[in-house]
Amino acid sequence: MSQGNGYMGARSATEEKYVGQVRNLFVAGTYNKFDADEVTELPNAADMSAIEIFIDGRRFHLESGEVSNYSRRLNVKNGELTREFTWTNNEGNSFEMRFRRFFSQANLHLMAFDVEVKALNSDAKIEIRSGVDAQLSNSGAQHFHEGEKRIYDKRFIELLQHTTESKVDFVFLTSHRYFVNGQEAEIDPGLQMDRRKVWLNINQELKAGDTFRTEKVGVVHTSRDKQFDVEATSFKHCVTTLLPTLRPMQIAALMSYLKRVLLSGISAGQA
Repeated sequence: MSQGNGYMGARSATEEKYVGQVRNLFVAGTYNKFDADEVTELPNAADMSAIEIFIDGRRFHLESGEVSNYSRRLNVKNGELTREFTWTNNEGNSFEMRFRRFFSQANLHLMAFDVEVKALNSDAKIEIRSGVDAQLSNSGAQHFHEGEKRIYDKRFIELLQHTTESKVDFVFLTSHRYFVNGQEAEIDPGLQMDRRKVWLNINQELKAGDTFRTEKVGVVHTSRDKQFDVEATSFKHCVTTLLPTLRPMQIAALMSYLKRVLLSGISAGQA
């Protein structure tokens, strides 16, 4: 599966990583040529969809343990991709997991992710590693110079990229919020940086029956954008104002878009 909104599009790779997995994020109009012998193409930009989970110190993935009630589905009304299942590790401890994500049609620069883990029959220590990963390429062709990386207030992550030939600047911003049993929680995450990568280590201990949810919002801008100075596209606006009403706005924007497509198709058929 893939998701997009006309401004950007991404391969819907799972939040947890696997060997041979391909992750892509492309932004319209940002073409670059790696060198004289390469083709001009959209560069594979930094990834914000990877959200790695560790349970009691072991990396979660579906190649170990047992999986039941697995479901992955796309809601064509609001563009939300949902994946949920029950996972039991090799020690017999079971967890309900739900992953949700969408690319906003109401604000084309915005993407949102939601990860929920519920401990069913045992206590557990949950660690989530989440941030911005620019250690990507186009099948080996690296279209970006390494840019600056910052973490503000242990919550806001910023990563900058700059294409090698077309000189397009990319800005990636992301923020996290945490909830335990539906109540927002204050967590002091660990801060990590590597070459072309910056992330948070988020730790939470759960009792049997507890649910831990992490909400992640990402914003992408480039120097090709025309609306840098508009308040409605700012990261602060997305986090504090837009997100609580985003799903109804998303539905309204998608319905408007589909209506235009249908009407244009009818008009073309009549002509």
